[in-house]
Amino acid sequence: MSYSNNEDIKINFSNIDELVQKIRNEVDNIRFGSEEAATYHLMKHPVQQQKAFLEKAHNLILNGKYDLKNYPEKEFEIEFMVKLDDKKYSSCCLKVFGEKIILATYIPVRKIPKKVPDPLK
Repeated sequence: MSYSNNEDIKINFSNIDELVQKIRNEVDNIRFGSEEAATYHLMKHPVQQQKAFLEKAHNLILNGKYDLKNYPEKEFEIEFMVKLDDKKYSSCCLKVFGEKIILATYIPVRKIPKKVPDPLK
């Protein structure tokens, strides 16, 4: 299995819901932007978790709520999230630009911040 992005996914920025559906339809093609980025992220996790890393990130993209982080001229970040309990959630961020969608990061467990609104409400 390759952990980096080998092909571009055609992007339509005019309809965000359509873009999210396209991302979900093409989830198997979403990878890190480079082998170096994949290595960096995978090395942060125990060996037994590495094989399932992309599978879990893809599952989160398929089933999570989403939030746009930026939208400056056809370039933005989209975060997919699933609430784990009242204090934690799982997060996966994609960078979308030009004709590319890359996996920026996948965080299996994040704390829900107390000082800002719950990102999953």
